[in-house]
Amino acid sequence: PDLLLMQAAVPLATPRPPPSQPNRACFRSQRMVFCASGKLRANVWEPDPSLPVGVCVVFLGHGSMLPWPVRNYTLDLVASELCATFRATCVALCSDVAPSGMMASMEAFLADMRCAVETLSAGLPLVLVCDGGGLSVPLLWQLQSKLVGALVLNLDGFHGESYQRSSSQEWDLARAMRLGSSLMAGRWSQVIGELLASKIFCQGPRDAPQFVEGLERALDSSTTYWRRICKVALEWSATQLPEALLKLPPLQSSNVAVAVGALAEPASLHASAWRLHHLLRGSALHFLPNSRVLWEVEGAEQCSAVVELLVGILERVQPQLRFDALGQGRPAGSMKAARPQSAASEVLESPCVLPI
Repeated sequence: PDLLLMQAAVPLATPRPPPSQPNRACFRSQRMVFCASGKLRANVWEPDPSLPVGVCVVFLGHGSMLPWPVRNYTLDLVASELCATFRATCVALCSDVAPSGMMASMEAFLADMRCAVETLSAGLPLVLVCDGGGLSVPLLWQLQSKLVGALVLNLDGFHGESYQRSSSQEWDLARAMRLGSSLMAGRWSQVIGELLASKIFCQGPRDAPQFVEGLERALDSSTTYWRRICKVALEWSATQLPEALLKLPPLQSSNVAVAVGALAEPASLHASAWRLHHLLRGSALHFLPNSRVLWEVEGAEQCSAVVELLVGILERVQPQLRFDALGQGRPAGSMKAARPQSAASEVLESPCVLPI
């Protein structure tokens, strides 16, 4: 089913193909992770087993306004390139499914996300990619002892203290609830209108029939789980997320990039990026060219910009890595991360080879 949905969504994304790398392969599999609220599904990209693994890159995108099959198409290209070039194991938690208990509160959500990340990256240095509006950003603090790098994309919801119980918060919450209701009811013309107005930069006409039809097919094929996740995430971005971010202390972070679309809404996304950049001391702030929020469907230029940021982070990680007799990468001088006892993972299908 994922393959059929992915084929339907292909016209939406036109990222650059990975460069040709002869005699290299990326092994792709799917795994289930068992956390407190239930099971989460993850796509995993692993390098040639004869080579040592240097780092684990985990993509978190729960809350993204793009159905998982659309995001998965682009992430497959990005992860395959990183997998081959840096001997990185790449993991993307599928954003179309979540146990009902996980979305009961932000605390439950973050606990399950942390459990999944620690399980899937056990024994390896971690690079975290936080997308989907910023729900997973507090994990940077919770996982700081394991992190060797991070990329935060298009955080939305980091407001000042005056935002709480203000008219701006009421307006944002009402807007989020309207969009969430349209998602749940399948009113795709309203959803697509909002996405094209504020979240997607189009090179050509915004109402190009092929683009709109492809987006409508992807939304129409989306799971009920994904729609519920988006609805809750939209509401949290105006309520629980601002409160959680305001409570976080400054964090020293020398290998963290905060990125936001250059054409995103200045009052919300640009301001959120600036606040996070100053809170993550030592981080770098980047503006993605010709981009608003949903870079996965905006084109090759936007996808390449994200890849370049990740390449920069991983290039700074590589000199710090050493390899033990088992070929497992560790940050120099760090202790081996213990496998968490509260979760386990299960391989669902045999890997298939994706030529690079």
